[in-house]
Amino acid sequence: MVWESESDVIAMMMKETELGKVKCHRYWPEPPHDSIDLANFHLRLDSYQILEYFISISISGFLFQTEEKRIIRHLQFTTWPDHSTPKLAEQLVKFICYMRKAHRTGPIVAHCSTGIGRSGVLLCVEILLSYIEKDLCVSIKQIIVKYYSKYKYY
Repeated sequence: MVWESESDVIAMMMKETELGKVKCHRYWPEPPHDSIDLANFHLRLDSYQILEYFISISISGFLFQTEEKRIIRHLQFTTWPDHSTPKLAEQLVKFICYMRKAHRTGPIVAHCSTGIGRSGVLLCVEILLSYIEKDLCVSIKQIIVKYYSKYKYY
């Protein structure tokens, strides 16, 4: 899905395990395993950086069939607990700023454990911030209706 939509950023809005339950299985290479093969793809870890509120990973993706190579940024926001809110709104805003700088092509793919809560809020806040920066009138309802199809929710 990431490959088909030519996405270059995945925003993961959760930890793999929360409240003692597995919420997401690892689908990316991570140290000490520097690469993994998934069906039609080879993924190689290029960089792994633990920052204050999130983890930033750069992954080289290689499609076996066409030998095409792409760089994908996997950004994992780690300070938003399940069934709660981030400790500080500033953390989410900084994450969004970092996400914007990393994004170059395709839609941003965002996911959390259910695919509607934290990921939906992330994308809505990102759009709201862009409206505010352009000094445009803001309506959360209109933004959700207008932009829902622009992003991939999973």
